[in-house]
Amino acid sequence: MTAVGTIGVSYLVQNEEFYFKDGNVIWFKEFKRDGCNHFLYDFMQSEDFSSLINEIIIGSTQNAITIKTFGEKKIVVPNDNILKEYVKKSIVINDMISTRKILNIHLFSFIDILLSRLSTMEN
Repeated sequence: MTAVGTIGVSYLVQNEEFYFKDGNVIWFKEFKRDGCNHFLYDFMQSEDFSSLINEIIIGSTQNAITIKTFGEKKIVVPNDNILKEYVKKSIVINDMISTRKILNIHLFSFIDILLSRLSTMEN
């Protein structure tokens, strides 16, 4: 999650190698319960999370949050059974969202190609 500038932008690392070299990122990992990563990622996409972030922003010239301040906030996580069911549905929904984002990228590329070709056609 970004912690300086544009705060709260999150990315769910799946089964890929992930590397970043930036001190302006907070990395959540090694969760004690299975599924907490999906639950936290989905929560980070919500208006409630945006409100939480707005409560703890510091800085006058560039917005930032600190790990200490963020760590003082509590997020309610459902019990194991509910969390397990939630994760099943979350994975399906997030996979669909990812697929549609990729499809949109391809469609916009195709539109650019078509418009380029149309603009060079003779009447």
